[in-house]
Amino acid sequence: MTSKRQHKNSVITIVATTIIVFILASIIIVSAVAKRGPQLTVVTAESSKAKLGENVWNPFEKKTKIKINGIIEPKLSLQNNFKISSKKADVIEFLQSNAVTNNDDGKLEKLDFKKLRNFKYLSSDNQKLARKTNSIPYMVEATNIIYDPETASAVDFLGELWDQANFQKIALPDSTLPLESAMIYMGDDYVKYKSTSSYVGHSIEDDGNPAFGALKLLQPNAKLYRNMADLKKQFETKQINMAIVDSTTAITMRQDNPKLKLSVWGPDNYANYRMLSIVKGTKNKAAAYKYLDNRIAQSVQSRVSKTMNELPVNQEAQKSDANFSTYGLDALVTLDYSYLNEHRTTFNKRWNEIFV
Repeated sequence: MTSKRQHKNSVITIVATTIIVFILASIIIVSAVAKRGPQLTVVTAESSKAKLGENVWNPFEKKTKIKINGIIEPKLSLQNNFKISSKKADVIEFLQSNAVTNNDDGKLEKLDFKKLRNFKYLSSDNQKLARKTNSIPYMVEATNIIYDPETASAVDFLGELWDQANFQKIALPDSTLPLESAMIYMGDDYVKYKSTSSYVGHSIEDDGNPAFGALKLLQPNAKLYRNMADLKKQFETKQINMAIVDSTTAITMRQDNPKLKLSVWGPDNYANYRMLSIVKGTKNKAAAYKYLDNRIAQSVQSRVSKTMNELPVNQEAQKSDANFSTYGLDALVTLDYSYLNEHRTTFNKRWNEIFV
């Protein structure tokens, strides 16, 4: 009888001990999580995780104690109507075209702009774009031309681009890049310029027929590129002597090859934006707002302009390249991606029929 009682007491002791150990372990785990602080998953199209960590994520973590789980998604840098299909992301950084698509699909959190202290430093056009898309512009990619001065001349306004005496071979973006959309606008504006001798419009008319008619005139001397590596090779091998590029590419290419010159168009420059969005349903909304506000802060914008060649949207930020020191964000042409996305398949097909 005593032996049975002792066995029963032993079993109770073991069970009690197990429960206590489990409770203590749970307390330790909860304490560790609480001590570690909140985490934020940021999915981005930026190509360099190291540079993002050094210039954006690490300083943000140090300042806020919010841990960044950064994920690089190359597809976000392509003009492919990327749709959010995963709940893993809290914040997503992607192209303006994709921000429009996902906002239209109800995938983005409706933003409360009063929670963003740095929102007031965006231009009125950028604020309008943010309200329309529930996304914050954090970088502008202006449309520029780089050229080899030994064999090509500067192109200082739209009409000169179609003066083929200026160049022998020009590099144009392929249909996966957002600059394709800027080129379609450019073609339409060129037709208006030719017929009115004034630079007016900034819209695509007649289902893009005038635009593609103008672009077809460039085809005999055009070569497509997909990325910066393509461009470097094309310039080095003399396949091209001029290229239409975004501002980040222009700055980087000229750093690598100072011989290249840059034509910066003034008011009427076509702009694509990189956008920040909070994914609908995130459980880390407060941390997400802090990240958005930090990304457009003057200090961060000035730093990434210098270290990552990104043109800032914060109007108080310093621009690293003197060639862009005087451009005004309200003078840039904001592309209508609701229209462009609606016609994406047709426009890509027509582009490829001309240039591929």
